[in-house]
Amino acid sequence: MKRLLIIICAFVLPLATVCAGVTKQVSLTFSKSDFDFTESEDGEMIILTGKYVSCLSSDTLAPALPLITVNVAVGGSYKYNSVDYSISKSLINGNAILSNNPAPALTCSAPVPAVTGINYESKTYPDTNVKYATTNRMGDNNIISFLVCPFVYDAKSKALYLITEMTLDISLDEAEATTSGSMKKLPGLVMPSMVLNPGDMASKEEAAAIAETFEYVIVTKDSLCASFQKLADWKKQKGVTSLVVSTEDIDKKYSGSSLAVKIKKFLYEYYQDHGLKYVLLGGDDVIVPVYGCYGYVEYLCTDNTIPTDLFYACFGGDFEWNANGNDIYGELDDNVDMMPSIYVTRAPVREICHADAFVDKILSYEKEPSKNGWNDNILMSGCKLWDNNSESGKSDAEVKGDNLYNTYIAPYWNGSCKKFYDTYNDVSDQSDYILNQTNLNTELNKGYTFLNMNTHGIQAGWILPKASLYYHGHAAALKNNIPTIVVTMACLTNAFDQTEVRNYEPCLSEGFIRNKGTGVVAYLGCSRYGIGYKGGTERLGPSLMYNAEFYKRLFRSDDEDKSFGVVVAEAKAQKIASSSTYDSDRWIQFGLNPVGDPEMKIFVSTPLELPAATISRTDEGITVNTDLAGCTICIMSNADDGESYYKVKKNVSGGTFDAFNGDISVCITKQGYIPKIYTLDSTAAFIQNEAVTTDTSYHADTLLVGTNVTDTKPEGDVTISECDITLYGDAVKIYPTTKIPSGVKIKVVKE
Repeated sequence: MKRLLIIICAFVLPLATVCAGVTKQVSLTFSKSDFDFTESEDGEMIILTGKYVSCLSSDTLAPALPLITVNVAVGGSYKYNSVDYSISKSLINGNAILSNNPAPALTCSAPVPAVTGINYESKTYPDTNVKYATTNRMGDNNIISFLVCPFVYDAKSKALYLITEMTLDISLDEAEATTSGSMKKLPGLVMPSMVLNPGDMASKEEAAAIAETFEYVIVTKDSLCASFQKLADWKKQKGVTSLVVSTEDIDKKYSGSSLAVKIKKFLYEYYQDHGLKYVLLGGDDVIVPVYGCYGYVEYLCTDNTIPTDLFYACFGGDFEWNANGNDIYGELDDNVDMMPSIYVTRAPVREICHADAFVDKILSYEKEPSKNGWNDNILMSGCKLWDNNSESGKSDAEVKGDNLYNTYIAPYWNGSCKKFYDTYNDVSDQSDYILNQTNLNTELNKGYTFLNMNTHGIQAGWILPKASLYYHGHAAALKNNIPTIVVTMACLTNAFDQTEVRNYEPCLSEGFIRNKGTGVVAYLGCSRYGIGYKGGTERLGPSLMYNAEFYKRLFRSDDEDKSFGVVVAEAKAQKIASSSTYDSDRWIQFGLNPVGDPEMKIFVSTPLELPAATISRTDEGITVNTDLAGCTICIMSNADDGESYYKVKKNVSGGTFDAFNGDISVCITKQGYIPKIYTLDSTAAFIQNEAVTTDTSYHADTLLVGTNVTDTKPEGDVTISECDITLYGDAVKIYPTTKIPSGVKIKVVKE
C-alpha cells in the first residue's frame, strides 16, 4: 500500500484577534495509489488503507467507505462552530460493487450473522464527506477532529469516485472558559505529531517558565512506596525527576467526590506547576482505584464500569467526566476530553513481592537489556476467531495477523517474524507441534521481543484450540528473563479490576507482570471485550486497528520518543475522532489500558553500546563529552542522592556543568542504547585522552595524568599546549606519555 498524502494549511489564530465567525481554510489532496482495492470472497470490492488512521461506519446497510481522521489545532480561545467543504473528484471505477460495512463482533463470542447481498439505496454515499467528530484539549490548544471520506459512491450507477482535492472552511467562535479552570499556556507535551500543524501549538519557549520539578510520579499505597522508590531513584539518576506519593497522603490533602478524583486533582496540580509528564499507577484496583466509565455498542455490549485510566490523563472538558450529574461516567453528554496531557500507565500489583518483581524487571530492561539475551523478533500467534478462509485454509486469526504484520510492522521494522497459529507455524518442523499451552510456553521461553496474540479471551487467559485455556498459571510458570512486550486483541485478559469475579485473581496480564521469572515488561490488552470483524478477513477490525496504530507509531521512526506510555497514548489518540459516538472505537478507547512503565524506552532493535565518554573536572566545572548526539546526561551528588547537586542536559552530545566538590555519578542515556554510569570520587581526578589548550587548574587528593590512568575515559594521550596548568593535590603523578612542549608551566601544589 502507498502512503496517503494529506496537505494541510492550518494554523492557530492569534489570541489578539479573537472574534466570532472567523473562518479558516484547510486543504487536502488524495491519490488512488494511496489505497488498496481488493476483492472479498463474495466478489465485492474492499477498500483498504494502512498508511493513515481510518475506521468504518457502523451502518451495515451502507457501502464500506473508509473514514479518515483529520485533526487541526487551534488556539485555546477558539471553539468549533461549523464546517463547509468543496471537492474535486475523478472516476476510478464505473462498475464497482462495494462490500458493506461489516458488523462488529466480540472476541469472546459468536459474531452477529453477516448481512450479504445488499441492494443499496439508489443514492450517493456517504451522506456527507466531512463530519465533525469532537474537540479535545491539548495544553493551550483545542484539537478539532473530523472524519473525512475521500470517496463518493453512486449506488445507482455503481460509479466510484475518488476525491482528488478537498477544501474545508472551518468556522470558529470565541471559546468559553474550560470547566476545569484556567490551564497554563503549556505546549502539547503529549502527541504533537498527531496534529497536522504542530508548529502552531504553544511553543517550548512559552513553557520554559514551568520547572520540571517532578516529571515522573508514582502513585501507590503506603505499603508499596519503598518498593517503587527503587524505580523512582533510577529514573532520577538517569535525568527524569521523580516522586513517589501514597494514596493515603493524597486522600488527606485533596478534596473530591472520590479518591480517583482526588488523585486526578493531584496530577493536574503537578502537571500545571511541576512539568509532570509520566504517571505510573502502582497497583491494581485494590491499591489505586479505577475509574469506571460507560460504553455501549449496539447489539453487542453495554457496561458502565469499564476501567479507564485515560481519565487520569485528560484535564480539559468536565474534570470528573460527569457533566450531566447522574454519576454514570464517560457518557456522550458528560463533556469528556479524551486528549491526554500526560502519559499514564499502570502496574497491576497487589503485594510487595509483586511490586518488587515489576520494578526489578523494569530496572533490568532499562539498565541491562541484553543481560539475559536479546532477540529482534516477534511471535505472531493466535487461533480461529470465527471462521477459516475458504481459499487459503488459514484461520481468520492468521489472515488478520498476516495483514497486521505486512502492513503495519514489516515496512517499518527490520526484525524477524515467527508464526505460531492453529493453521500454520514456522517455529517447528514437527507435525504434532500444535498450538497448546505447553508448546506456547516453550516458545515464550525462547524470548521473543514482541508477542502478538489474536484470539478470544476471558479474565483468566487466552482461548487456544479445542477450547483449551492458556491461563495466568501458565504465565506464572514461565522461566525466561529475556524482555518481552505482549500485545493482544483478546477480551478481558487485562481486567485487573475484575479479579475477584469467578475467583480470577490474578487476570492474565497480572500473571505475566507479577512473575519475576519472566521478562514480560509490558502488556497491552483490553480490560473488557475486544471487538473485531468477521466478514472480510482482510479487515483487521477495531481492536486490531488500535494494535496496528501502536506498532506503526513504535516502529515508524528512529527519532521519536519510544517510551511505552507515549507510544500507547499516541496510538489511542489517533482514534479519538472515531470515539466520539457510542461504538466500538469508544469502547476500546476506554478499555485499552497500558500495563507497564510509562517512561520505559522501548528497544526496537538490539541494544547498542554507548561510546566511552570523556569526563573532566576543574574549578570551572565538570565537562562531559560523548561524541554522540541526542544523549541525556545527568550528574548528581552521590552522598545525598542528588539533593545538593543535580544537573541534567537533554538531547546533547556533551556539555559543561557547574563545578561541585564531592563524589558524583554521571549517567548517560540515549534511545536504543544501554546506559553508562560513571562514578567519580572527589579524592581522585584523572587527565587522560585530552588536549589542554587554556590555563587550567585541577583539585583532588590524587591527580593522575597519562594515557591510561582511568576507565572513565577512552585511552589516549594527553597533550598540553602553551598554557599554565596548576595541579592541587596530596599525590600528583604525571606519566611519561604526557606530551608537554617546552615553555609550558605545570605547577604542583600540595594540599
